Amino acid sequence: MSAYSRRSPERPVDYCLLSSLNDAPASSSSSSSLVSASPPPSLSSVPPGFSASVAFRSLGRRREAGRAAQNSEPSGKRERSRGRTLRCEHGALRAAEEKRRARLSEDETARLNAEENAMDWDVPPPASSADYQAAAEDAPVLTLGSRRGTCAQDGNCLQRVCAWLAHACCGVQPQYQERLLYLDGRTVPQYFPSNAIKNTKYNVFTFLPMVLMQQFKFFFNLFYLAVALAQLLPLLQVGPLFTYLAPLAFVLFVTLAKEAYDDYKRYVRDREMNEQGYKRLTPEGTKDVMAAKIEVGDIIQIEANQRVPADVVFLRTTDKSGSCFIRTDQLDGETDWKLRRAVHCTQRLSSPGDLCRATGWCHVEAPRQDIDEFTGKFVLTRAPSPAPPAPPLASFGADGDCGCESRLEAGELDGDRQTEGEKKNREEEQLMVSAHGGRTTRDGEQPIVEGLTLDNVLWANTVVASGSVLGLAIYTGKETRATMNASQATMKVGQFDLEVNLMSKVLFGILALLAFVLVALRRLEGIWPIYFLRFVLLLSSIIPVSLQVNLVMAKTLYSIFIMRDRRMKDTVVRTSTLPEELGRIDFLFSDKTGTLTRNEMHFKRLHIGRAMFAEDGLTELRIFLESYFLRSHPVSPANADQPSWRDRERARTGERERGRELGGRRGEVVHAAVEAIRALSLCHNVTPVKDEDSQITFQAASPDEVALVTFARDIGVKLVHRDEHCIRLEVPGGAALEYSVLTTFPFSSETKRMGIILREASSQKIFFLVKGAEAVMIPRLQPKGSHWLQEECDNFARQGLRTIVLAQKELSEAEYDLFATRYAAARAAMTDRHSKCRREIERLEEDLRLLGLTGVEDKLQN
Repeated sequence: MSAYSRRSPERPVDYCLLSSLNDAPASSSSSSSLVSASPPPSLSSVPPGFSASVAFRSLGRRREAGRAAQNSEPSGKRERSRGRTLRCEHGALRAAEEKRRARLSEDETARLNAEENAMDWDVPPPASSADYQAAAEDAPVLTLGSRRGTCAQDGNCLQRVCAWLAHACCGVQPQYQERLLYLDGRTVPQYFPSNAIKNTKYNVFTFLPMVLMQQFKFFFNLFYLAVALAQLLPLLQVGPLFTYLAPLAFVLFVTLAKEAYDDYKRYVRDREMNEQGYKRLTPEGTKDVMAAKIEVGDIIQIEANQRVPADVVFLRTTDKSGSCFIRTDQLDGETDWKLRRAVHCTQRLSSPGDLCRATGWCHVEAPRQDIDEFTGKFVLTRAPSPAPPAPPLASFGADGDCGCESRLEAGELDGDRQTEGEKKNREEEQLMVSAHGGRTTRDGEQPIVEGLTLDNVLWANTVVASGSVLGLAIYTGKETRATMNASQATMKVGQFDLEVNLMSKVLFGILALLAFVLVALRRLEGIWPIYFLRFVLLLSSIIPVSLQVNLVMAKTLYSIFIMRDRRMKDTVVRTSTLPEELGRIDFLFSDKTGTLTRNEMHFKRLHIGRAMFAEDGLTELRIFLESYFLRSHPVSPANADQPSWRDRERARTGERERGRELGGRRGEVVHAAVEAIRALSLCHNVTPVKDEDSQITFQAASPDEVALVTFARDIGVKLVHRDEHCIRLEVPGGAALEYSVLTTFPFSSETKRMGIILREASSQKIFFLVKGAEAVMIPRLQPKGSHWLQEECDNFARQGLRTIVLAQKELSEAEYDLFATRYAAARAAMTDRHSKCRREIERLEEDLRLLGLTGVEDKLQN
């Protein structure tokens, strides 16, 4: 069996040793510095800078010193004593070492780390499976080479059962851990929940008691149960037992049947989801796997229009742009498509099979609920074959996702500006990779380290809208974002049921009063309490026993009518106990976009300060663009798209007419209009796609962006190519303008804006383009030339238009290099990455120059 499979018995049991090393401090005789030379650690337990060589020497000396004293003890007692001694000793010494290091200054810590780096490893870490097993002879192991791992890492069975009971009975939340995932399938830790979906309320053992408990919470059911049981007492018997027991049994039978049917439908839906077929990538090729059998560390293939079965890191796509769109309506309710980007270094591999032959690992955060943030790191230490040369320029994600120049990936961009701390972190990272089998600068090859953000992950229950993707499963089952954000399943009781329950209590009060009056007429003498109870039993029919079964049958029929209503197609009743609640709705709250409106955007206005162009005045704007580009970008006679003399004459005529109208400001207006249209054509995440008829259509996460790019195309500036590294425009006259993508900051609901840094191929100028809502853009604009913006935004809003502000900033090479260096350091941080990246971006967004204001209409529903 291949080493890729985690079930392979030949897999090295390296983490059996780590479970002991995690608690093994360095002895006082060894170097006091603790520089990280270990493999990527078991994240929460290995102290920063832990030295594997020191741990091996210290652990070896402790074992040799203790063997002589332990040889005389019985074997079982010796093993138990050894385990207790090591655990106590490890914990105490480790705490003392951490306190001592906390008192050291930064300079002393740096000096000690440098000494440790220079120290020869007289006892190198074991590299083979046999070495690991020999060094870990005393480490407690559940099953050698098994998926479940060691007791020290994942906890033994008793610990896991206790944790489950604490969560089920006391509401104690589980403690999630960060995790390390290798491309060969190994994981740290090694115990993860199953990926099977389970939405059923009951199982074979809990069905009857849970349903009966729920039913006897209603007073009338409990009342008739007491009436039926009273017939077992001869003193209270007023009729045959059957006449009281049969109605109650029938009511409970109907309720049980309905609950069983509803739960069976949930089971069928779960089974359909769990049995969905996917392909798992292995060194032997692709293998079919059901969604329920997907495990953390698997590399799975997801086709277009297929549900994402688990939270995955996006490694590779068939799209040359290295990106794909996903639909998230089942996760966050938004109908807009979201853009996701593949990890840059894995996208560059020559074939999908190289993922299994490459050496690397992925470090991701612990599971949490937030679907708008993600922090992780991907390290590729060795590719199976020389990867294609890195493109000269690439893009970052919103909060630091990689896609940078090859020298930026290696941390060498503007290296003379790197701080000593950054260089030290780089050296420690290289040492950690080297210790785990990857080649680093010591071997002449630099590992590629990429920061992972939200743009690099696909959450479970989203749908891939374009292309075929490969993803590394990082969270499964109850640890996925979708499941963690789902509310706990509860027994839903409608308001009508509560009112009926209250009415039954009122009727019981009337019944008891009547029984007491009847007893009082004969005077309260003798065994009058017995007579009182008999009268209660005789008058029990005041509370109708058939009420519950009638309500259940009525709700079931009502649910069937709802699902078969021709005016509400594809309606599914999830909870058949609550259909009457629809009639209690007094207020209906709804968002606007896509609900009250069609989510179809149409361009209406463009204001550039000196002039405004409406939808019906685009001819003049088109003439301006033609005259500008025909002068600034002459076309060779061989070009088949060369404009005719009529086109040139029309452009000159339009210029003269517009010049007279604007009183000599023609040049300024033309230049401002060209800059605004260029910003519309470049500042976006739109991808042009050719359909079967070779016609270009646009795909984007937001219909606003599609509307703006479509408007630019209609007036002559066409987007013909867009990928991760390059944007190509075709302008009037047939000339092509090419821009290299340096950095991209996608739109988010938090920032309410997006930005892009581009380099123009012809002039090599660097532009920073930004567009967003006026509320966040106005504070970032230069005061000069933006005084009119707020008033025009109000005017557009009164016309029902969505406003988007366009701005620009030109950067020098030195400014961009400084930003790229700082941003690369921020996106590589594993803690507080989001705020660090936002801080660098906001520093870049100062003193933007206003280009224009657009107005887009979202039409209302019919």
